[in-house]
Amino acid sequence: MGHCKLCGSHEIQQYTEVEPVRYKEAVLQVPMEYSVCANCGREFIATEQIRRNDAAVRDAKRAQDGLLTGSDIVRLRSKLKLNQEMAALLFGGGRNAFSKYERGEVTQSAAMDRLLRLCSRHPELVNDLKVMTHGTFTFRKRVIGHQVSGEPGDAESWETHSPDAGDGVSSSAFSRYRVKTLAVEELRYG
Repeated sequence: MGHCKLCGSHEIQQYTEVEPVRYKEAVLQVPMEYSVCANCGREFIATEQIRRNDAAVRDAKRAQDGLLTGSDIVRLRSKLKLNQEMAALLFGGGRNAFSKYERGEVTQSAAMDRLLRLCSRHPELVNDLKVMTHGTFTFRKRVIGHQVSGEPGDAESWETHSPDAGDGVSSSAFSRYRVKTLAVEELRYG
């Protein structure tokens, strides 16, 4: 945590107290962090505590307004198997939007919140968003093809699957077939 700027002591204790925060017509109870120097008794709020306190206040306000909190957005994005950059490109809001939403630096709009909730309830809509944003970026997936019958090069003789799709094809099964990489998973801007 550092040291006391008044006496130089490194014996700093951290505390959390619930503080009332007025918001609109409500009084929200928000856990706020602070530090106390065990040597001289000086109370202060360290830089990281300020960031966490700001995020806690913003999350309390989001909850009061019926919006997703930062941790809710992290869970939702993980459920949809999107990283922050992909989520920002699909849903909008700018390149760093999801990082800021999740850290509590910025509150998402009500429209963004509804879109996130809708995709959480209907994950297949993420594919529609990928198609709609095709002009901005494309997803390409590594696909493994292995010949199961027919002549080499015969398009109908190749079976394809994604290695991370969990389709039950073990890696040992590939040793019996020729393996060909068709594409690589990546995010391309353009």
